[in-house]
Amino acid sequence: MKNKISQAAAQLGKLGGKSTSEAKRIAARENGKRGGRPSNTIKFTVAMPTEGEDIENLNAQKYANYILRELRAEFNGEYRVSVEVIDNDGTAESRVELPARVADDWQLMERAQAAMLQAESEAFCDSACYT
Repeated sequence: MKNKISQAAAQLGKLGGKSTSEAKRIAARENGKRGGRPSNTIKFTVAMPTEGEDIENLNAQKYANYILRELRAEFNGEYRVSVEVIDNDGTAESRVELPARVADDWQLMERAQAAMLQAESEAFCDSACYT
């Protein structure tokens, strides 16, 4: 008896998941024309350090991976994180770009900037980032 009830519930759930109204289809098409679902990614652009002991042996890929790992741990599940490491000619600056829907959230911006600075300094000091 219990098994038959479970099967019936599963069938109903399956049907409910498939139901889409014409209004939903139209809205989905319109959203797609405007670029689809908004991004939920915090984008970090990190400038490679130019000064420091043994700086010529700092590996950009290892540096980026270390920072990415630290930032993912900080924003675990809340936001996706991307990290781009750029060459630094002495004028480049690290920066943070928040998703459009939370672009005005100054507390999140402060948290992201602090996490980025922390991750950068830890990566710079970690011998695993050097070749």
